[in-house]
Amino acid sequence: MRKTKGEKPVLLRADWKSDENDIDGELKERFETLCNKKLDAEVIKGEDHILKGGCRSWHLGDEIGDNERAALCAMGFKTDIDVYILDGGGMVDDIDSFWNAQDFDRTIWPAGSNGRKWEELWSIALSKILKSCSDIDKLTECGRHLKESIRLREEKVRKYSHGKGVTGGGEKMSEKDRSHDSMLFHVGNAFILTARRLYYTYSDIALKTVGLGKKNCTMYKVWSTLLPNKVKDFNDKNRLEKCRAHLEKALEWRNGEYEQKEKIKPEDKKKKEDHEKRIVELRLMIEVIKDTALPSIHQRLIELNNLAP
Repeated sequence: MRKTKGEKPVLLRADWKSDENDIDGELKERFETLCNKKLDAEVIKGEDHILKGGCRSWHLGDEIGDNERAALCAMGFKTDIDVYILDGGGMVDDIDSFWNAQDFDRTIWPAGSNGRKWEELWSIALSKILKSCSDIDKLTECGRHLKESIRLREEKVRKYSHGKGVTGGGEKMSEKDRSHDSMLFHVGNAFILTARRLYYTYSDIALKTVGLGKKNCTMYKVWSTLLPNKVKDFNDKNRLEKCRAHLEKALEWRNGEYEQKEKIKPEDKKKKEDHEKRIVELRLMIEVIKDTALPSIHQRLIELNNLAP
């Protein structure tokens, strides 16, 4: 079948015979079914429908844009209306001018030969800023808004994948709405990095609170052996409670990283292997904190309570 936009579908013969009665009956039936569909209104996935630069709609009232701005603002970005320009569709129009209005080191995000791209704001600029941040309040605020932005984009993707991407008036889904898939990758990675930074920060505080110093919180033995041994004879109840509270928050954000990481499905074989290895490592770390490290603190607190006069 050949289908040109705005024209009636044409059935191309699968053989070289001129008599249409020789065309397979099942094929003709399938053709008629397709003809009855409004193909021009169908949502078709493919490279042609991925808007380069991603959906960057920041017009007033756009929930995704509101959460993106709030996440950036939490990390020190200027997001007032006077630092960015919107085009007629409410999309951020000049990425370079937006970045130049910021107070960050210009070398963090150098312009490429064709200028800066919207997805690089998340994959390069924000990521580099996150890596040097250990402020729990800033990271938490950023992570909260990134998570909500992801939820809203996933909702859009689910809506369109179930054929609800066409409005009641029969209008076709806009190009910007077809780009949520690509933006989920970049914003998702920014969230993963935020969750990781929070895990590191909370873990460091938990370990230092009981006198372990700055240990490598990505090492399995820290949670399986070092911490349980340290708290076994620890007598400061207040510090133990502080350690437990911070470790519970660390576990919460490690879980968040794990859940977002699981959504990523690399196609490249090597990347897929590395990704699956990372998933296993995260799962093991979550389990040892939940099943060994936290129970050891809890058990010591019970013992101290029992010893109290």
